[in-house]
Amino acid sequence: MWNYDAMTPKYHNIYSSHPFYLEHRPTAGSHGVFLRNSNGMDIILNERSLIYNTIGGVLDFYFFLGPSPESVIQQYQEVIGRPQIPPYWGLGYHHCRYGYENYEVVKEVVILHKESQIPLDTIWSDIDHMD
Repeated sequence: MWNYDAMTPKYHNIYSSHPFYLEHRPTAGSHGVFLRNSNGMDIILNERSLIYNTIGGVLDFYFFLGPSPESVIQQYQEVIGRPQIPPYWGLGYHHCRYGYENYEVVKEVVILHKESQIPLDTIWSDIDHMD
């Protein structure tokens, strides 16, 4: 797992992965494990094992003992925080593209969506407008 965008500030990574698993066994209850580590890693799940290969950093494991799946998720969210409700406009159809040359091109995309009866709640011009 490694999230990175070449356009982020140099030497900074603003993305993250949250390697977490939850296991439930009807006779034994539930548990979960979360590894907090910002380095690139591979996680390999085999039939009988789970292998973490990370390129560095601290092995900061959190173990959540349940006993139910619901309690494991509650314990996990106490560590990472609860999900936020997105803004209403964020729930609709978004259109984004790098390379729009100017406002007129973006305006034409909006018009074509409307003419084609394709819902369009938000249109994004990517970072190229900052040149």
